[in-house]
Amino acid sequence: MEASATLLPTAEPAAIRRVNQLYHDLTQATFDAEHRYRHRVEAAFWRLVARRLDVVDGTMEPPRLVVDLACGTGFVARILGRALRPVDRLMAIDVSTAALHTTMRSYATCREQTFGRLIVAAADGQILPLPSGSVDLFAINAALHHMPDPVSVLGEVDRVLKPGGLFALGFEPNSRHFASRVAGLSRGIDRLAWYASPRQNVRRAKARLMRSAMSVGGVGEPPPERIVAIINDTLLRERSVTGPLDAGRMLDLVDPHARGAGHAAGFDAIRLLRTCFVDYHIVRLFSSDYLGETPRRWRLVRGLIDGGWRLLLPGHGSLFSWVIRKPDGGADEGGVRPC
Repeated sequence: MEASATLLPTAEPAAIRRVNQLYHDLTQATFDAEHRYRHRVEAAFWRLVARRLDVVDGTMEPPRLVVDLACGTGFVARILGRALRPVDRLMAIDVSTAALHTTMRSYATCREQTFGRLIVAAADGQILPLPSGSVDLFAINAALHHMPDPVSVLGEVDRVLKPGGLFALGFEPNSRHFASRVAGLSRGIDRLAWYASPRQNVRRAKARLMRSAMSVGGVGEPPPERIVAIINDTLLRERSVTGPLDAGRMLDLVDPHARGAGHAAGFDAIRLLRTCFVDYHIVRLFSSDYLGETPRRWRLVRGLIDGGWRLLLPGHGSLFSWVIRKPDGGADEGGVRPC
């Protein structure tokens, strides 16, 4: 039986959510170390977003609410928290309770007195535990492609944003890139770097010594084959699947709109904006990482590469990011089209 046949009928959205929850529970302890180059690059974007929270003579302004959806280990939350006042609130939301605990611990170690008050919530982005029109800034970093129904999530973002509120979406896979001629080059470079990496070679050696038949790759401790086994045991016990998923199929569920989407990988940023946020003001929209993840190790090199490729194929980087603003008149007056 093929791996894809082990999912019960109509169960794929629930399986995507549950596999992501289990996967990130098991890998969040080493996530920051594994993605240190990624975070180093992405931090610049989120610092720019945080500057939009600066308040002039802010003591007289009402408290603000900032939301970090799919907060992971709190990388974005820590950056945004520095721009908040003690009266402001920062809500970190994730399906992984282990990740939420890591976010709380890492946020507590930040000693700046100006940090906003942290609130955490274990929730699905399709049903946000927030009233309509309550959020000043909504943030999602590199997580929309993990969610089973991204359009529903974006509809919730529109619902909870205040008139004039900001929505920052960072580093999502760009479908225009994967349909372009540069996609094969970026995949080849990333694959070459993976095989040349000392860390990955150590992992492969360990896998051989353990006689493992499966390898997820790049997920840190516990060992990849153990992660696959734990998730399968849980899914089988919950009767979510009729048989074990192999490592490849499992990763397709972790990244259903990137790896799992095949040739249709990623999102078209312009189409999403026209569908879900038609009357929003675009503050910033750009694509980046034309040659994939590997150049992130060298920020200057990455900047030069992206600058050159933007001249040849504007808007075709492997990732895109935006900051958009909701109309001041709100959904009723501004005519925001529902997702």
